[in-house]
Amino acid sequence: MRMKIATDKKPAVLNTEKDVCLYRSPRPSFDGSEAYIRGRDLYLHRRKSAKTLYYYHLWTMMPAETEKIIPVSARLAERYLASRGIICDDLPGAKAALILMERGYGILEEF
Repeated sequence: MRMKIATDKKPAVLNTEKDVCLYRSPRPSFDGSEAYIRGRDLYLHRRKSAKTLYYYHLWTMMPAETEKIIPVSARLAERYLASRGIICDDLPGAKAALILMERGYGILEEF
């Protein structure tokens, strides 16, 4: 999916085929089960002259629904990954989150 968005400096073209996927939701299996008909993937879009953009790709297998791309803050992206046990070194609070997780703090605690 490809989408052009307005940002603080200049427009950016977000493309799920070219941007870095940080988290990919489970997809429907080929055994016929419909356990996953919707999902949320997290992507990272690097720009040369501006800050990095993070966004969700909300996908669906339902024909009547449309897919969406939603830009998110770095903090929200960090929390989304941390809730799945993933630490991304590119995110600003990754080191702090890793230290807290090593000391036994759960995801629900704020820091």
